[in-house]
Amino acid sequence: MLSGGALAGVTEGKVTLIVEAADRKAWSGELRALVGERPAIDVSLVSGGKPISWSNGKSPAVISVPYTPASSEAAQPGKLTIRYIDAQGMAHPVVSGRYDAAHGVMTFRTTHFSEYAVAYVDRRFDDLGRAEWAREAVEALAARGIAEGRDGRHFDPGAQVSRADFLLLLVRMLELNEQTGDANAAAGQNDGAAKFADVAAGAYYADAVRIGAALGIAGGSGDGRFRPGGAVSRQEAAALVARALRGTGAGLPDGDAAALAAFADASDAAAYARPDLAALVGAGLLQGAGGKLRPQGELTRAEAAVLLYRVYARGQ
Repeated sequence: MLSGGALAGVTEGKVTLIVEAADRKAWSGELRALVGERPAIDVSLVSGGKPISWSNGKSPAVISVPYTPASSEAAQPGKLTIRYIDAQGMAHPVVSGRYDAAHGVMTFRTTHFSEYAVAYVDRRFDDLGRAEWAREAVEALAARGIAEGRDGRHFDPGAQVSRADFLLLLVRMLELNEQTGDANAAAGQNDGAAKFADVAAGAYYADAVRIGAALGIAGGSGDGRFRPGGAVSRQEAAALVARALRGTGAGLPDGDAAALAAFADASDAAAYARPDLAALVGAGLLQGAGGKLRPQGELTRAEAAVLLYRVYARGQ
């Protein structure tokens, strides 16, 4: 955790880890209202009597804060989140923040120290009535800054998801970066894979595509292109999720081919995707409807949210 240049400017001596109550006096009224009376902590490292910065993407710290939610919060624990407060007093969602009911704590991972606070974020969208089955997943992901609406009031649950947007959501949710797993080694071997002719360097999804390529999660279409705007199919999404889980050490048991045989349209699945589809079905991450899996069907925004939230919840 403290090796490999993770401590800026410290070469010898003692390093002290300090966890104390955050000083809320400098917070804005909006931030104080968001956090309320919930816990807020300041985590820091000190050496020689002076605070020092720490950052290590390969060795995140796991922090747990005791918390007893109100009854309304306990009814919707997916909306309990962690916010990171930067030096300017701005709050940012911590994707990994979640409530652990078994231990009575809010827990999260971080690769740097600062102020962190527990917050209950109740994001709602007016157009989820026709996709009520996806509401919990959509609102929980939105509370963490993983998924976003079309605007403040609409999620557009039936719209298709592009290949670039699904990869971006996956990278954001799993907090993938070029230090994840063996990505540094992979990056050296996949320089060409990250340079797709149709992915502009300034595109909002460019970093996610580069990280996905470096980790071996996302490949192109075989002609030097990624097709970022193309609709992602259910089988493509399954392959991306399966590769991400295996590549990051999260683990995903091999699926049983018999799991696919239960679906009337199993033969529609491409050969490359069948093992991944079987693995996700076996793990309960992907489900069909009406006896069909629709492997080549376009993934909707609601379906993407449910799939990703199941993956997220699996990490609890």
